Amino acid sequence: MVGSHVPHLDSPVAPLEDDVADARLPELLEVYRAVVRARALEARRDELEQKGGALPRRAAFVPEDAFAGATFSLGADDWLVGEGTETALALARGATLADFVAHAFGRGRNPWNVRERRTVSSDLRNGAHITQAAGIAWGAKIERRALAVLVTFTDDIVTTGEFHNGVNFAGVFKAPVVFLCTSQTALIDVAPAYGIASTVCQAADFSSVARAVADARKRALAGLGPTFVEARIEDARGMTPLRRHLEARGLFNAEQEASLLAEAHSEIDRALSDFVPTGRRTE
Repeated sequence: MVGSHVPHLDSPVAPLEDDVADARLPELLEVYRAVVRARALEARRDELEQKGGALPRRAAFVPEDAFAGATFSLGADDWLVGEGTETALALARGATLADFVAHAFGRGRNPWNVRERRTVSSDLRNGAHITQAAGIAWGAKIERRALAVLVTFTDDIVTTGEFHNGVNFAGVFKAPVVFLCTSQTALIDVAPAYGIASTVCQAADFSSVARAVADARKRALAGLGPTFVEARIEDARGMTPLRRHLEARGLFNAEQEASLLAEAHSEIDRALSDFVPTGRRTE
């Protein structure tokens, strides 16, 4: 049984105002640095696999700016729960590229599952992490801790039983969860069945995602329960990528991005130097 239906929030969500973003430009820059570093790791996937490593595969259609916008809107005490493929989110919370390389070769723990960073992931593609997110949020509510839980997933997870369990549970107990679903096509609105609020944003526009998650988080902290945020992958024309936002303010450019990518690849090279093609340490 679910609670009474909560109507749609205004949709689509308005982009984040420039003055809000400008007040936190250093944070925005760090978030984008995490995106660039994640891009470097993704570019080395085939090489790592040839050497015997294994990295979880992120859905190719998910724009990185969606993760950047979501991360930007969270508080330091909020939890991030993912599928384990959203590398930029973990990097933004303090994980390193070396952590991911070590884990790929079975030499280190999953960089996602670090309590101190408040990040959790599931290695299963069955939506189990959605139920985990609802449980974490419910526990926080019981303990009266002022925090929210963001859980990210792609639209195929909406058909799983674990999705139903987690969202229904969060709706009944008004757990402070933000369900962020990236979708390639418009979904049938699932929120009414669970008595929770819903909204739509543009996944390719970091400010649109940031505002949607920020508003959903505010509702959660106010005790109004969870929100289903659908980040749609649609025509990206007219959107405001995070890099463009930073470039317009003189904080980032193509040369700096190239330098950051080179540094990231060097970090990966140093981590890989510990492994030979079979995955054994060199003598």
